[in-house]
Amino acid sequence: MRSDDLCPFCSEREDCFHLFISCLRSESFWSFLRLDLRTLSPANGVEQLWTANPVQEQIQKVRTTVLTCVLWNIWKCRKWMKPTFSSPFGWTYKLAEKLKRMICCERKILFGG
Repeated sequence: MRSDDLCPFCSEREDCFHLFISCLRSESFWSFLRLDLRTLSPANGVEQLWTANPVQEQIQKVRTTVLTCVLWNIWKCRKWMKPTFSSPFGWTYKLAEKLKRMICCERKILFGG
């Protein structure tokens, strides 16, 4: 976060919930994955992603891995202000591809094949 506490992309007050869920940049990614996070409350923080299970994954290990991967990549894009992050669709597609590869690998590890 910046010292002035404002999001560098939309100039709203930046906190964890804003960074990972409600910023337009993050919303574009979640929306691209067809995940609706509008029911999540800022008062309950980012942690509610694990209980709300927006990825509709029943296996906790896979769900945790997917959510951690998504949040980590959102953070990397924000922290390093990568050029792909300046275009909502550029970074959305790249992150979605990473996520697909990660899910396939995790399922192979868990279930073989």
